[in-house]
Amino acid sequence: MKKYYLQISLLTVAALGIRPVMAQSPRSAIAKADALFGQQEYFAAAQLYEQCYTGKALSDKHYAAPFSVKKIRRKSAAKKYNNADLAFKVAESYRQCFHYQLAADWYARAIAENSHQPQLQYWYGVTLRATGHPEEANAALTKFRTGLPDTDLYKQAAAAELDNISFAATQAAHEDIRTAILHVAGDSLTAISALSWKDNNHVIFTGVSPDGAVFGNKLYEAVLQDGKLTAVTPLGIASEGAQLAAGSYTPDGRTIYFTRWEMVDSKKQAAIYSTTLADGKWSVPEKAPAAINAPGYNAMQPFVTADGKKLLFASDRPGGAGKYDIWIADLNGTNVAGAAVNAGTNVNTAGDEVTPFYDQEAQVLYFSSDGRPGMGGLDVYSSAGPLSDLRVAVNVGMPVNSIKHDSYFTLRPGSGGKEATLSSDRNSDCCLGIVFLQFPPEPPKVITETPVVAVTPPPPVVQEKKDTSWFIHFDFDKSILKPEAMTILDELAKILKEDNALKAEIFGHTDGKGSDDYNNKLADQRAQICMQYLLKQGIAAERISGKSFGKHQLLKEESGKDDAAAREMNRRVECRVFSSH
Repeated sequence: MKKYYLQISLLTVAALGIRPVMAQSPRSAIAKADALFGQQEYFAAAQLYEQCYTGKALSDKHYAAPFSVKKIRRKSAAKKYNNADLAFKVAESYRQCFHYQLAADWYARAIAENSHQPQLQYWYGVTLRATGHPEEANAALTKFRTGLPDTDLYKQAAAAELDNISFAATQAAHEDIRTAILHVAGDSLTAISALSWKDNNHVIFTGVSPDGAVFGNKLYEAVLQDGKLTAVTPLGIASEGAQLAAGSYTPDGRTIYFTRWEMVDSKKQAAIYSTTLADGKWSVPEKAPAAINAPGYNAMQPFVTADGKKLLFASDRPGGAGKYDIWIADLNGTNVAGAAVNAGTNVNTAGDEVTPFYDQEAQVLYFSSDGRPGMGGLDVYSSAGPLSDLRVAVNVGMPVNSIKHDSYFTLRPGSGGKEATLSSDRNSDCCLGIVFLQFPPEPPKVITETPVVAVTPPPPVVQEKKDTSWFIHFDFDKSILKPEAMTILDELAKILKEDNALKAEIFGHTDGKGSDDYNNKLADQRAQICMQYLLKQGIAAERISGKSFGKHQLLKEESGKDDAAAREMNRRVECRVFSSH
């Protein structure tokens, strides 16, 4: 799967500092397109593949970045593609640079050309979902899954996308949350993302701009004023040709941790560096120690907590739950102290968890993930508690999240949690921008005086968990709530609202068919979808806890044959209510 968050702001291929591609032989164009695709220069590759498909030279409205072409290393002879394969390659190229509408159009053309590429229907469904066509996406993904074995990774990915579509259908935007797109005064940058606060007005963010013939990611300081980023100034950190992004200040504002990445043997390698302000200039960046940058693996998107004692970051290093995880390291001043610790499975999944931000005052971790049912792409999640004991993460819902990628959620200092920013491509065909969020003030609490009556307190009673359980059943290989499940959850929410002393535990289960890894993930998805439903009914996150058991707590043993009745009983979520007193 694509690691879309390494190139943090994407290359925005607007007509700035680039020249048209001249007509060339189809064989030569395919060779260049294949080389560009291999080097992850997807927009330029898309144009050349498209040229080969149409048999025409590109018009002056189509461009490829010349620096990409210059980097091509001559390889073996070009592959031979028919029209169906070329249409698929155009679609793949546009998808890889997040131009989902163009990608969907070209996948549809590849299907019309009778392409038999194995993952065609899957990626067509993904792009349909990302462009706001859930019914068509559902049909494409369902068709793709037909006949595939349960162990097929793409079948599992398609099931997750179907869960996303189902989850999104249950969401309703909070109309009282205001959203606005931040702009750079003067529009000097082609894309912006990864905003972090120095104080309640001064920020640091990642900007994409042409640097001579190439596009580069750099760090900028600015002042947020009247919905615009003003006084935009490059930080001037030495980069030696590498890309810089996602900076985070220490509390004194004199040290910045940031991501630095470059291409090595056609692969992105990302690491966390720091720089310190001395005599009005930022020092030559220093690479963080191996406790952060595990040799041979990527580390990125650092965040320094408000007290300066913790450094949070994302890494694909060993010892995590899978792919990219959130990790936590101690800081002693500006030095890393001790080994990094994984944030745990209440936060991390087999998917990707990235872009951490910790609200120290409220003790809530925010991060983005694609490993749970959500709106689609990366969604923002929250996990309450101290960093040493974080609770099960929950999706923060719309309009913070959209059907595209949403990441880098961060609260404005001094706003009491009522103002925030995030990075999203919801308002673009391909590239990230910064969204400013304003949350409504909490209604004032009405305090009424009541007479004090002296009473003799009853003897203390230790109340254990009640034997009150609800069972919610699911279809095979699904984590989608059926109408009868929603009825049960509505009743559970009503009971919780009537007694604030009650809490709920949500336990996810599967039947005995399939591997442990697959069933653990499916059980977690089932528990998550029920927890999200209760949250939408107004039940506070701290009153809900969850755990998944996979196939290891069957209600009824399944016989050696296909015991359909037993398996149907075992595919469940169990909800238990207990008193917090």
